[in-house]
Amino acid sequence: QCLRGRIAHGLAICAAGHQRWLPNWKRRGWRTASGSAVKNADLWQRLEQAASRHRIDWRWVKGHAGDPGNERADTLASDAARLVAGTGAN
Repeated sequence: QCLRGRIAHGLAICAAGHQRWLPNWKRRGWRTASGSAVKNADLWQRLEQAASRHRIDWRWVKGHAGDPGNERADTLASDAARLVAGTGAN
């Protein structure tokens, strides 16, 4: 089932990677313009596969600027990092 949605993220590389660079990486066999291997190619490939089934509007939001969704994502990521490090969540 094709869904429409918006992905708001704090990393400009997400939208640029998916919209501009990914087609070129694929064409070059997952190599950059300089010929080196694309970093995290496995993750980019998984993202492409998941996104290909849907219509996604990629939106960059400035981090730590009060966007409620971005602030929540930051809290979740920080808590997860502390749990992995063994220092506990807030």
